[in-house]
This record gives sequence, C-alpha cells and structure tokens, in this order.
Amino acid sequence: MSGDRGDSWDMRTEGLHATYCRGVAVSGDTVFVSASVGPHGGRSGVYRGSLDGGTFERCGKGLPDWFGDNVDSAWLDAAPGLCAFGTSDGLLYSSENEGASWSEIASGISGLHCVVVMP
Repeated sequence: MSGDRGDSWDMRTEGLHATYCRGVAVSGDTVFVSASVGPHGGRSGVYRGSLDGGTFERCGKGLPDWFGDNVDSAWLDAAPGLCAFGTSDGLLYSSENEGASWSEIASGISGLHCVVVMP
C-alpha cells in the first residue's frame, strides 16, 4: 500500500490467512485482494479491507470456506458498488455491497481468462 503515489510502500497483511496474493481490485473505499498459501493455490480466499488501512476481513457470506486454486490476477475486478471474481472451476461470484455478501451468478465457464466489471 502506498500513501504517496508510489514513492514508498508498506506491506499490509493483517487479517490474511496467508500472504501470497494474486488479485486486487478497488470499489469505492474498499480494496479486495485474493490470498492463498502459494503460487499453486490451495486454501485460497477473497478478502476486503478499507483503502485507509487496517485489518483485512475474509469474504464469506455466500462463498465456500476456501477455494482450491488461486483467484488469479485477472479474475478479480470491481467498480463502484460492484465486485466480481471467477474461479478455475468455472464459477463467477458477485457482490453489490462491498463484499459483505456474495452470489454465484454463473457456473460452467470453461477457460476463464479475465473478469471485467463495467460501471
């Protein structure tokens, strides 16, 4: 996280179960990140936190406990009022309340490469 337009950086990990992060997206004052135990996935989750700092909170309501693979870099996107992400097994989830709850909006997507949220 940088508060000075990238001149300096702080690593923000409080609340994450692991620190291998792939995806990041911003919706309003909320930042979303995906985290897992490593580059091959395993115990992967999506987290939300304030852009101002503080502790991350794992997104849970409407989501499985964990994902087996990473929520990859291009699979997580957001715009004001909406966040969405896809998974390696072809599921697509969305949240319209800054990640407080999620809905599965599609399944069976083969070859997912990118998720784009259009404002």
